[in-house]
Amino acid sequence: MNTKKITKEDIEGISVSDLPTRPTSDYVYGGEGYSSAKLKEAFDRLPLYIIESFNSLLDDISRKGEDSLSGTIPTDLEEGHTLCDLFEEIKNGSFASRILVGGEPLPLVLSRIEEKLGL
Repeated sequence: MNTKKITKEDIEGISVSDLPTRPTSDYVYGGEGYSSAKLKEAFDRLPLYIIESFNSLLDDISRKGEDSLSGTIPTDLEEGHTLCDLFEEIKNGSFASRILVGGEPLPLVLSRIEEKLGL
């Protein structure tokens, strides 16, 4: 998994508060070297870093298999059943068989109703 917390150290040097309040002269002239374009680029660094981290989290959640975040979260539906398995069952339509109506799986109950109605 790629997901990790964003720490103070991760954002050190890319926080907006670390930037000058206006463009500065080049290093050659004793300034910090922030043209207006470089300042705008620097303002974008932190949000872009957060977006990248968020997308990594989404990838880890939605990835299939044991190396995904959802593959590590048990559902307690049965031994070894994970959130990843549950997502797959919902996607392929087999989850309905886990829903019990009067102790019987929903698809079986529905097929009996269809049969009685002549559908």
